[in-house]
Amino acid sequence: MKRTKIVLVLALAAGLARCGGGERAKGERAPRPPAAPVVLEFPPFSAALTTLPSSAVVVAAKRGVVCYSTRGELRWAFDLPEGEELAAPPTAAPSSGTFLRSVQSVFAISPEGKLLWRTPVEAGEVPGAVALGDSTVVVTSGKASLVNLDPETGAERWRF
Repeated sequence: MKRTKIVLVLALAAGLARCGGGERAKGERAPRPPAAPVVLEFPPFSAALTTLPSSAVVVAAKRGVVCYSTRGELRWAFDLPEGEELAAPPTAAPSSGTFLRSVQSVFAISPEGKLLWRTPVEAGEVPGAVALGDSTVVVTSGKASLVNLDPETGAERWRF
């Protein structure tokens, strides 16, 4: 699996500029220390969790997800097929369904834990999935595409 590294530079807040220095003339600014880079690797998690509108909790690891009720009872479990690995945290739809973005596909899981559909999607450089208010899902694809998938069938509705 290809991993993409993104380097972010953190800037210090203006209020911290006076920390660690002696007295300064009015209006004089303290020199800023060099910003330290932060390196993020995608997928950026080894486990993640999200809540469904039904208040259930979905816990994900690289190869599968489990769903627990508000009382801590196991509601369902779903294992990814051989050769698949999650590339982003699970996404909860308003319908209480769950979308899983793997390296090669998007999976729609019903509120009962049943596979509704699986749609192949080109691996994204920054993998991600977001559920919209109509329970469709938008996923990253390739270098610079967003793809909206139908919640019932997984068919592509639009691409940007």
